Amino acid sequence: MKPFGAVQAKAPGGPLEIFFHVGLGKAASTYLQYAFFPRLTGITYVQRTQFRHAPERIRRAGTGRFLVSREFDQQLIRECQWFRSSLGEERSFQVRPLIVLRRQDSWFASQYRRHIKNGSPLSFREFLDVEKDAGLWKLSDGEFLPKLHFLEQCFGKPPIVFFYEDLRKDPKEWLNRLASALNAGFKPAQARLDAVHTSYSEHQLKIMRLVSRRFFPRPIAHGSTGWLARRSRLLACYSVLYAAKLIPPGWTEPAPLISGEDLEAVRKYYEADWKDCQQYAKGGNQEG
Repeated sequence: MKPFGAVQAKAPGGPLEIFFHVGLGKAASTYLQYAFFPRLTGITYVQRTQFRHAPERIRRAGTGRFLVSREFDQQLIRECQWFRSSLGEERSFQVRPLIVLRRQDSWFASQYRRHIKNGSPLSFREFLDVEKDAGLWKLSDGEFLPKLHFLEQCFGKPPIVFFYEDLRKDPKEWLNRLASALNAGFKPAQARLDAVHTSYSEHQLKIMRLVSRRFFPRPIAHGSTGWLARRSRLLACYSVLYAAKLIPPGWTEPAPLISGEDLEAVRKYYEADWKDCQQYAKGGNQEG
């Protein structure tokens, strides 16, 4: 493995080249979009807020190198199909998808904590039901290998696959490899390694879930809850989470927000899929 150092950008010009980061939520997507991608050189970064305008902007440019980033979870297939079709049928460009995967037990645990933070009364088993698949999120949402195959079929190139766990082990080396995969310039001194989002404590989230069971019996549903209702709920939740700091820890139930038994069940269910994704990455990441 080469040592961590400055990565030189690929020379500009040539055919249109597009990297499409289809970020999963809770897998470093926000960090990359705001702390890393904007610091790359030799590639034009299209911020997540400009995603809907990206195809038109790329078509107008006609040449150059672009990095488009968006965060998807349950919308991955639909949004990737939209992006590909919006680019048109010209063959003068290539799209290389990029995705960061996080092991499913850790990923679902983080997704659940975000769900509770946003005002949900559900237990973890009501959020993800490994036995009967009757949870709010479905078991297919955590099957990553089919998503990799879809990305390859949709864009005609195998996705570049990185793993969140490697980022946690050695952030600088991980960012260096990612810059190299994008053929982009990057100076190590510019790396910000601090978290973008604040993590709430177990105690705060337990308080939030108790309040939600009393006042928010229904969780926010993606695509069916209006903007005003979502914003009002989030503002109320932030107030509760802040106030929860003042409540003594003994006021909540002693059981953890997510049991170790439940997490182990999730890990075992996806064990084969996770190993297959790691094997897939060894082949797909070697393509140019």
